[in-house]
Amino acid sequence: IVLFGIDQYADATIPSLVNAISDAEGVGQLFADKMGYEILVVKNATRTDMVRTLNQLSTEMEMNDSVVIYYAGHGY
Repeated sequence: IVLFGIDQYADATIPSLVNAISDAEGVGQLFADKMGYEILVVKNATRTDMVRTLNQLSTEMEMNDSVVIYYAGHGY
């Protein structure tokens, strides 16, 4: 499971958040503890970071693997 939590944005016109990272970490911990999933929390990711993370993941996935992507942050 890849979880993106963004509290701080590079664009100063986008207001900061206070719970997005902790929400992503909490959801990730739930999936890890209760269901045994491997998790990756990416904090304050830029668009480039997200694309890089997903591209890397695509090279590591195998035919029958599945992935869950969780995003916590603004919808800009």
